[in-house]
Amino acid sequence: MAFGGYVYQSIFQLVVICILQHTTDVTGVNTTSRRMIYYLYTVPRTWNEAKILCNNQDATLLLLKNEERKKQLRYLDEISEWKGAFTTMLTAESFWIGLYEDNATYYWEGCNPLGNWSFWSAVTSQPGDMCVSIDINFSGMSSPCHTKRNFICQRDEGECWFDPVPYNTTSDGITSDKINVTDEADCAKRCRSGFKYGAECWAFSFNYVTSDCYLHFHNDSLAYIRPSRVLNPDQNMIFYTKMCLDGITRVDNRSLSQDSTTPLMSSCNGVIPSDDSVHDTDVCYCGCEAPPTIFDPELEALTIDDKVEAIHKELTVDTKNISSSVRKLVSATDNRPSAVSIGYVGVFFMALVFGGIVLLDMNVLVSAIRDLYRSFTSKSDDMSWKESKM
Repeated sequence: MAFGGYVYQSIFQLVVICILQHTTDVTGVNTTSRRMIYYLYTVPRTWNEAKILCNNQDATLLLLKNEERKKQLRYLDEISEWKGAFTTMLTAESFWIGLYEDNATYYWEGCNPLGNWSFWSAVTSQPGDMCVSIDINFSGMSSPCHTKRNFICQRDEGECWFDPVPYNTTSDGITSDKINVTDEADCAKRCRSGFKYGAECWAFSFNYVTSDCYLHFHNDSLAYIRPSRVLNPDQNMIFYTKMCLDGITRVDNRSLSQDSTTPLMSSCNGVIPSDDSVHDTDVCYCGCEAPPTIFDPELEALTIDDKVEAIHKELTVDTKNISSSVRKLVSATDNRPSAVSIGYVGVFFMALVFGGIVLLDMNVLVSAIRDLYRSFTSKSDDMSWKESKM
């Protein structure tokens, strides 16, 4: 199969592989991270109102547990539909995060103890300030829970997408030795569990000719999804990158009236902390006709209308190219002996009929040719006689 046809099949007919990624939590333990959607709310709320809005969409207030989360937010502020709004708003006013005080101990939502958190501000909080916010430097401080501030909700969307980039591979980061696999799915599984050289597998390249798989490890989780990523053209390769982030802006003006000075949380005394990470051993497939256009790094900065138009274009089917239309214009080959014999018999009878018609009219045809010849020679003789008289 030609590579162009293979790419068409891989991108528009092959299922889009979605995969989990690997990271390190605040305790330093390697855990399976998830695809995260960050919702930037532009209407200030109290801490309790913000928590309610987040929980209503199966999300939590921002859990700023490590430097990686800060890097992701800055990336989304540049690439996503936020378009710098997060930095502008955070410069003007601090943001709520999902951290609060309970009986002189700070907890994240889910009753996970704060632990050794390095983001505390040097600003001294006042007694009774039980909800935590962050400033432009991502420094945290306790604040009155009834103060209205902007906030971000984070939602665990499960597995990350693998976004294909045809005809390319990369030389950035560390590339593993070639691995012979059966298909992209097998290669994706290797990348999913890949954590080597002190770095995580954030992408893989698949050679459709040899079925060789190359895993790409990098210390920077955003290295292969930035617009400035390093790509090397290769006609036999398809480069797959993990797409695990998206930023969405939300405006919600509904009235909630939750102005309590304490966080509306149940006591964490005796409660077993919930596990932020979910471990999954399966590779998820989606029966989509095309990869999710909205996860293309080049489209992240587009407006919602432009994204909708791009998705609509990807989903539009040209009826002239579908198989049912093509089959109407193509005769199928049938090599069965019975079919071939019937074909020969048909050709024989057609030749017999048309040959018989020609033979029955052969004498007429010969006579017409003879008369035409005589007429031509007679005209030639007359012209020769006239020329001799002149």
